[in-house]
Amino acid sequence: MISFKCICLVVLASCMAAVNGVEPNATEIRNNTRSSDNNLEVTALSLLPTAEVVGLEVKKVTLHSVEFLAKVSVHNPLLFPIPLTDIVFNLTSADRELVSGNVTDAGKLKAMGDTVVDVTMSVPYKALISLVRDIFKDWDIDYELKIGLIIRVPVLGKFTIPLSKKGEIKLPHFI
Repeated sequence: MISFKCICLVVLASCMAAVNGVEPNATEIRNNTRSSDNNLEVTALSLLPTAEVVGLEVKKVTLHSVEFLAKVSVHNPLLFPIPLTDIVFNLTSADRELVSGNVTDAGKLKAMGDTVVDVTMSVPYKALISLVRDIFKDWDIDYELKIGLIIRVPVLGKFTIPLSKKGEIKLPHFI
C-alpha cells in the first residue's frame, strides 16, 4: 500500500509540473503511484531544494579566534518559502576538527528562487596551532567543510540537504 507521504509527493510533483507549463500526465502519475515507494520518493524528492557551497573565506581575525564565513547558495523550486530550521556544520583540516556546531532558526528559503545563506564559524587559535606546519608551508589551510541544511517542508516533514566541500583558504598577510 502506498504511504500518505508518497501520495503528497505525487500531488506536489503534479502541481509543480502544472505551474511550469507542463500538463501532468494522469497515466504517468498512476504508473508512478503503482511503482515501489522508494522510486516514487526519489522522483518526487528531486523537486526539493538543492544547494552548494560557493565559498569559504576569512571574515574576521580577533585576539582569540579566526572567524570563517561559508556562503551556501540554495535553490528552492517550490511555490512557497521553506523554513530553514537548522544548519549543522563541521570544519576539519589535516584530519583534525577545527570547529563544529549548529545554527537554529536560520530563516526561510525564497519561493521559486535562490537564497544565499551565510554560515559563520569561529575557530579558536588553540585549534589552529595544531596546523602550524601546514599554515607556514604555503600560508593557507587545506580544509574539508561539511554542512547539513535541515528544512521543514509542510506536510512532508524534515529533510536534510547534505553538502561537502574541500579546498584551501588563503590566509591574510599582515606584512
